Amino acid sequence: GDENGPLILFIHGWPDTSYGWRHQLQYFANAGFHAVAPDQRGYGGSESPEDWREYNVFSVASDNLAVASYLGYDSFYLVGHDWGAWLTWIMALLYGPTVIPAFACLSVPWPASRRGIGMLKSLK
Repeated sequence: GDENGPLILFIHGWPDTSYGWRHQLQYFANAGFHAVAPDQRGYGGSESPEDWREYNVFSVASDNLAVASYLGYDSFYLVGHDWGAWLTWIMALLYGPTVIPAFACLSVPWPASRRGIGMLKSLK
């Protein structure tokens, strides 16, 4: 994609890898974005820490922030699917609109929208 265009990170879910975003990467690259889909911690070709505590949401969110920083960006757009959508919600809350001006979550609604419903009813 355009390495000078705005950065858009695509965050995959479980048990996927970045390969699942291949069509979207091409589309957004053609539209002028610097489109990137990193393998999340422990997936695909990424590092896999042995200690399970290294897979906490703060560490994984920090990994994605580090990818953006490494690429030279202070802010970026974010798209997440499945588990990646949950991470996208968390990252938007942690870093705010200065870092993530816009985001999209696919297949996972805002967690508070199901508050008080109960898990079984929310799955219907």
